Amino acid sequence: IIPADRRSPNGLGILNAWPVPNLTNYIGGNGDWFAAARHTYDQRKDALSLDANLTARQRLTFRRQNYTYLEYQPLDGNTDRTPKFFDRPNQTNSLNHVWTISPTKVNELLVTASLDVVKIPVDTAHFFDRTKACALPCRLDYPYIFTDG
Repeated sequence: IIPADRRSPNGLGILNAWPVPNLTNYIGGNGDWFAAARHTYDQRKDALSLDANLTARQRLTFRRQNYTYLEYQPLDGNTDRTPKFFDRPNQTNSLNHVWTISPTKVNELLVTASLDVVKIPVDTAHFFDRTKACALPCRLDYPYIFTDG
């Protein structure tokens, strides 16, 4: 219990920003809050291969691996306060040229490129509104994640 003379509006705001306990029987000894939500993910894998024999001794090959992954985490950090997405549109490409100069000589050129992107945007439509955090009069007047409240 926090003594009344040691309480501050921001401190009460932080305490009230956490979910209100909804369990009387603790989970794992100290878990007093339970929630369930759909944790969805969509993924897709594509492969593209193009091969061309330029001449009897030269071959050109192109390969692309495309992998998209979108995951929704509604209970990030074990609360419902900061739901977020994981969006990873990744791609790998290669271009290969093989030239058989003679039976004992081969010239090969391989060029590869990778596009590795990780986006972690928060779900602003369901993000916790900290201006409504307290049932009691209190305020959170310091910057949090978004400075506009």
